[in-house]
Amino acid sequence: MLPTEAEFKAQVLIQRDERMAAVNDVTIGMSDAFVGGLLDEDGTKKFKAYAAYKLALNKIDRQASFPEEVIWPEYPAT
Repeated sequence: MLPTEAEFKAQVLIQRDERMAAVNDVTIGMSDAFVGGLLDEDGTKKFKAYAAYKLALNKIDRQASFPEEVIWPEYPAT
């Protein structure tokens, strides 16, 4: 039996949450350091790349084809 639309949506959001958790592990403490002006140029670039990735992850449900087809943002190459 195929999943219902609600079940399929939930599965996609679980995938999103897993990606978000992984990037949160990488960036733990970076937002405080960024706000405090404690990051060097490379750290700032890395933080901004991850912040843009997280923002894109949070917007996947706004895609016209969601949840049937999701265009996942590209993981930052830092």
